[in-house]
Amino acid sequence: MSIPANVSPCPYVHRVVLQTEDARQVITLPCDRLNTNGDVYCVFHSENVGEKAAAFRREFAGFFEDDTSGRTIAVDNFTGFVFPEMDFTEVRFTDMVDFRDAVFTGPVNFRRCQFEKGAQMTGCRFYDRADFSRAHFGGKTSFANAHFDDETVFDHTVFEEPTLFSSVHFAGPALFFGAEFKADCYFDSGSFQHAAGFNEAAFSGNASFRKADFKGSATFRGVRMRAPGNFEAARFRQGLHCEGANTRFMASSPEQKRGDIMGFDFSESVLDGANFGGIRELVNYNFRHAKLLGVSFSGTRLVNCDFTGAVLSCVEGFFAEVDQATLNRTRYVYTDFAVEAVRVDGQPGEILTPLPGSRFPAEGEFGKGPHFHLSLWDLFKRRNRWAFSLRVPIAIRITLIDYLNFFGEWLAAGGGLRTNLLIRGEGNTLRIEFEQDDDTQMAHLKERFREYVTGGFELGAPQLANPRMNEMDRALFLQRFHNRMRQFKTEASAAKKLMLAEFRNIQQSGALARKRRFPEAYQQVKNFSEEPARLFAHLWPTDP
Repeated sequence: MSIPANVSPCPYVHRVVLQTEDARQVITLPCDRLNTNGDVYCVFHSENVGEKAAAFRREFAGFFEDDTSGRTIAVDNFTGFVFPEMDFTEVRFTDMVDFRDAVFTGPVNFRRCQFEKGAQMTGCRFYDRADFSRAHFGGKTSFANAHFDDETVFDHTVFEEPTLFSSVHFAGPALFFGAEFKADCYFDSGSFQHAAGFNEAAFSGNASFRKADFKGSATFRGVRMRAPGNFEAARFRQGLHCEGANTRFMASSPEQKRGDIMGFDFSESVLDGANFGGIRELVNYNFRHAKLLGVSFSGTRLVNCDFTGAVLSCVEGFFAEVDQATLNRTRYVYTDFAVEAVRVDGQPGEILTPLPGSRFPAEGEFGKGPHFHLSLWDLFKRRNRWAFSLRVPIAIRITLIDYLNFFGEWLAAGGGLRTNLLIRGEGNTLRIEFEQDDDTQMAHLKERFREYVTGGFELGAPQLANPRMNEMDRALFLQRFHNRMRQFKTEASAAKKLMLAEFRNIQQSGALARKRRFPEAYQQVKNFSEEPARLFAHLWPTDP
């Protein structure tokens, strides 16, 4: 039988790469269909989606078996198909179905589908919303190297056998709320450009997220994991949230014994804004060489964890308890890092490197040699904070910072109490934070601070009650005290004089807009130069 002149075999060829230890083999599988009118490709591989949509659906309907439901498909090969908008709701695929390299140009609905022997969706491209909610995958399944350009939903989906999402790319939200992974699953090197939600998901086998990149928020609230989770070298850029009602995530579940390995591997990962707060215990966790940026462990008990070489930057370590095994395993940490801009596969990226100068201890290890008394607990033991902010004109900012820093010296000389003081610039505002070990020390500090600022630059010399100071120390401090107070007063008075002259120039120039802003700044400078306590009046209630 001859083929008409305008009809030819579809030129689509699916290539399968077989890699063994000895060789790499490429198998070509040509399409066995004929081209469609006006196109060199068959109706299933044609990219003319708008023109072919009706014909595509009509031809595709022939794949359904003639059963009572009319929703069963026995055909297993859809490799490279270019789909228009499709609705597969409650369709039953009886064989392992092959969608490798298929392209879904419109929304696709796989809700409540039955993939009885699994699905092969490696390299698929989904240009619009993809909904797999409440689908059931009965065999091995792969979405490796798939691209999802819009929202993707796997809510309450069940995966019975091992599942691959390796190198998957989610450009929109990826939702796996309540999903069940009954065997191993792999999201290694996956890219989550938007929010990733795994709330209430259940992982019965190994769950691997090695080198996964979460650029949006990642939520794992209420997740249940029965085996160790691997997050080695993963990156969480907008926070990892795993707090919630079900605290078995990242902790031992009731049926597991204390001796079981329950650790999760976050080694070399980047956790930016992660929240472990509210989780009762973290057992056998590996944070070696991880970058923990703004991470909270508030109210959590650490059991046999390892933070060796980790960067702990702005970490809230108000642990309920850090067990001795964690202290023994953690040899040293860093408290700051540097950022290096790089390009990875043509895309901008960054490398975070610990700053050598932030190593704690600076040399050696916790608990050894001269550091026998130091441990991780010294860095994150519970502390009491008193923080407030002040709007400070630039004219007195440096003088005010020096004045606040000298309070620490004055406090220590007067009674031996030492404080940690942190001053940060936030625009036109200074944020001041004092840290003490307990409430009693903090109450004493507040009382002494009020005395310090109320006395102003005419403050009398303190009673030098620090037992660690000898006679020479006391004499040198008193000399320094009087010199510093005179210096503060001179600098503040000079700033007031300069600002008053500037204010008069503004009045004469008629710069009304600036004139309205200037008096507030001048008043602050005037207050500080004459009576520093006025700047801090908001810290104490008005006396009756």
